[in-house]
Amino acid sequence: MGQHKTSIHWERDTRHFNIKSYNRDHVIRFENGVVINATSAPEYTGNLELISPEDLLVATISSCHMMTFLAIASLKNWLVQTYNDQAQGFLEENSRGRVMMNRVILQPQVLFSGSNLPTSKEQEDIHFKAKRSGFIANSVRTSISIQPHF
Repeated sequence: MGQHKTSIHWERDTRHFNIKSYNRDHVIRFENGVVINATSAPEYTGNLELISPEDLLVATISSCHMMTFLAIASLKNWLVQTYNDQAQGFLEENSRGRVMMNRVILQPQVLFSGSNLPTSKEQEDIHFKAKRSGFIANSVRTSISIQPHF
């Protein structure tokens, strides 16, 4: 079905290796040549100017949901003009006391054009199907809720 590869590089840049002061910045490289400079979350001494794994997870969940939504809308011959999402992820303790990306809220706003426009109910149905069918949503334990804006 598909294989996806990345490489990560981190290097100590201080004499000491101390939990409070070691550098969290690292580089993520993808097979296609894209490079992302990343760090830990700001709550864990990360660099505010870089992206964290938590940010990437929220973006990945949102992106995958969008791609699945677009595929379903296309199959129904609904012409999507724009798709915007204001996704939020919450790093919290779960019921077992473990910190995790416990929940993600997607807030998509989709603009359709043309003469064949879906109703609000039909849009909700597409979001439900996209959530159920999305590869990433099916891969994580994170609770994902969809709150579309019509």
